[in-house]
Amino acid sequence: MDNRTTQRIFTLFGDLLDYPTPALADQAQECAARLLLDAPEPANRLVDFMEFVHVTEPGYLEEIYTGTFDVNPACYIFAGYMLFGESFDRGKFLVRLQERYRERGFEWGRELADHIPVILRFLGTLQPGEELAQNLIDKCLLPVLQKMRSNFDPDAARLNPYAGVLRALIEVLLPLAQEPLDLAQLVVDGPAGMRDREQPFLGERVHSLAQPPLEMEFSM
Repeated sequence: MDNRTTQRIFTLFGDLLDYPTPALADQAQECAARLLLDAPEPANRLVDFMEFVHVTEPGYLEEIYTGTFDVNPACYIFAGYMLFGESFDRGKFLVRLQERYRERGFEWGRELADHIPVILRFLGTLQPGEELAQNLIDKCLLPVLQKMRSNFDPDAARLNPYAGVLRALIEVLLPLAQEPLDLAQLVVDGPAGMRDREQPFLGERVHSLAQPPLEMEFSM
């Protein structure tokens, strides 16, 4: 997969994990097509997602998105929250991201800088393998996405189409990782101050969020 294709795939995943728009099915189709040769399993998951979008009323799709990513802290769509909870460390993380965005001339609009679709679109502007891109993959996106995915019911692909999108993205990112992923980094004794509520779009598996160790550093 060449660099331009990889960058476009990250941008498309940013679109797929953003609030649904009328372009969502076409974006899923394009992403699947670009992945098909090198990553057929993630491509097939996106085909399933595309087919679901085609047959689902927009209002219901929006309800699923909101129930999955907006109202349940177990799968909140903000990376800084998933890593640090509502803490001073999340604030530092937001500032660092904003600095990097400005250095690269990247406009992130009205969303907070740690909005996962924003981070993915930013990753789509970077050269694969450069230090900043690698840090975002190893120390931000993969830990966060794995944490989010672990909070889905094991049968979630049947219950929630976004489970397949998250799994596809993880499968795309894992071969690019340079540091071993250790989910234990995300677990400490104290909760982040919020407990998730059971939501129909996450299945029945419910977890409490936990802050990662404060020594977890992002050299961005």
